[in-house]
Amino acid sequence: MKNLVVIVLSVVLGTSLLFIRPSYAAGLAVKEIGSFYVGGESVNIDMSEEEAKKLNLIDSTGKVYSPNGTYETGQMYVNYVLLKKTKAKYPLMMWHGGGLCGSTYETTPDGRPGWQMFFLKAGHDVYISDSVERGRSGFSMSPYIFKTQPQARSKEEMWTLFRIGSEYNGPAGKPVAFPGTQFPLEYFDQFAKQGVPRWTDTDPLIYAAYLKYLDRMTTPSVVIAHSQGCKFAMQAAIDRPDKVKGVILLEPYTPLDIKKFDITRMKETPLLVIYGDFLPNYPAWVKWARSIKDTLTDPLIKAGGDVTWVDLPSVGIKGNGHELYLEKNSDVIAQFVQDWMTEHKLMK
Repeated sequence: MKNLVVIVLSVVLGTSLLFIRPSYAAGLAVKEIGSFYVGGESVNIDMSEEEAKKLNLIDSTGKVYSPNGTYETGQMYVNYVLLKKTKAKYPLMMWHGGGLCGSTYETTPDGRPGWQMFFLKAGHDVYISDSVERGRSGFSMSPYIFKTQPQARSKEEMWTLFRIGSEYNGPAGKPVAFPGTQFPLEYFDQFAKQGVPRWTDTDPLIYAAYLKYLDRMTTPSVVIAHSQGCKFAMQAAIDRPDKVKGVILLEPYTPLDIKKFDITRMKETPLLVIYGDFLPNYPAWVKWARSIKDTLTDPLIKAGGDVTWVDLPSVGIKGNGHELYLEKNSDVIAQFVQDWMTEHKLMK
């Protein structure tokens, strides 16, 4: 029976994590860089002439036009970097969170190489996607194809929800950060530029594209997912156990609907769940983490699954909020993930 593992760092492991950069960081031998689109379907807009005139839409030449026609919707953009020689058994996919897109894994707000570069140097082929209606995937016309309006997060919401600090507009109008935060505070505005509009009713389109993405791959993959992306990674590991050989969830918040998904289908897939610091400062996060235990990790452990649950402060990694892969100690956490993959025989 495989058991829940709560990792406690030994003195030696802690030293290697915190102070020594990996020896494979010397350089990259890249075989191919490219991109593709996956998923999507054709949809048709067919409005009456009278309805079209009421819209008063103007094209680039200044003429009134009708939106009638056939469009592609529900597609997802993926970019990849392939190495000449890999050290990992499977490609590594990175799935982003809500209101963000794949760029979040590329470079940190303060300009350091992000997790894309870290894991390339660790020997992984890396695939980064923009989910449906985000970034280079593009969104469909609203309300003609997407029937609702998009939502976007303010800086105030990002500051508190992502557990950077207690309030964005504090004394004298200045943000109040949590003591010891690892977020590069002077670059918060740079981070906020990554925020993009999102729709709250497109989950079925997003998930369908993720499944087509996995099906398109010629080999299984390991998935790193953050926040909203964790929901789709959990479900995909159950629906495509032959395509997902390992799952790393960074601060998941959406419980798994155990009535719709058979958790036993992923019991052979090793799972790592990571949460950062300051959860009690935002009580909803305590509730969300509990829901993941109740609907995912506890049932999976009961089914004999291989689950590792890590609260970073308990292993001496402190000061991380929700965006832990962008923060000043992001390489420390990446090394933690890399060590876990090595321990779970996901490397050659």
